Amino acid sequence: MGKIVGFEIGDHSVKLVYFAGNELKKSVCAELPDAMVSHGRILSMDAMADFLRDTARANGIPRAGAAVSLSLADAYTRDVTMPAMTEQQLAYNLPFEFHDFLTEEKSKYFFDYSVREVRRDPDGYPLEMDLFACAMLKERVEAYRAMFRRAGFKLKVLTPLECAYGALMAEHIRRTGDRPLRGESGPSGDPDALPAGRRVRGRPGDRHGSGGSGPDHRRQAGRGDPCGP
Repeated sequence: MGKIVGFEIGDHSVKLVYFAGNELKKSVCAELPDAMVSHGRILSMDAMADFLRDTARANGIPRAGAAVSLSLADAYTRDVTMPAMTEQQLAYNLPFEFHDFLTEEKSKYFFDYSVREVRRDPDGYPLEMDLFACAMLKERVEAYRAMFRRAGFKLKVLTPLECAYGALMAEHIRRTGDRPLRGESGPSGDPDALPAGRRVRGRPGDRHGSGGSGPDHRRQAGRGDPCGP
């Protein structure tokens, strides 16, 4: 996996977690100055970039790839049920599931999804599927890319916060076999809903979720630069 630093930017603090391969090297929680973030929205990307650069340097965290969990202020997320269809059909239809929420033309967004469940008829033919879907403005993706470039990092992953926690839960289950009680495992109550997280990026081609297990659960929609891995 190489070196990667995970970032969670809250209203009052920033968490940095540095991994080299699968080994956790360092974790840091730094309090933010006033007026940096409001209701999950970064007020100045340049000021945040400088803070992240200085915080990483002060704590011995090297320049590396960056994986960032997104607040609800930056990404729209929805649980949707749709008829079974191909990836190409989903690429066309998924944006309509966000019709009531988007403030710009759909061409200005990245869209992606994670398959939670496929329901089939008695003969095994797929009938409908439950998805966790997301949408994010392309210009916002580019703003994050520029912010981390200024901070000395290369943006690799953007993922909705729900997906980041879903990936943590899935890894905990994989390691321990301890499946949580229904209602304790995230938005859907399904501990397998997000087996490897979803990632919003503006970089084409890469299709595997964090952890790289089971591409059948993680298909991208829209153009090749999606809200997904």
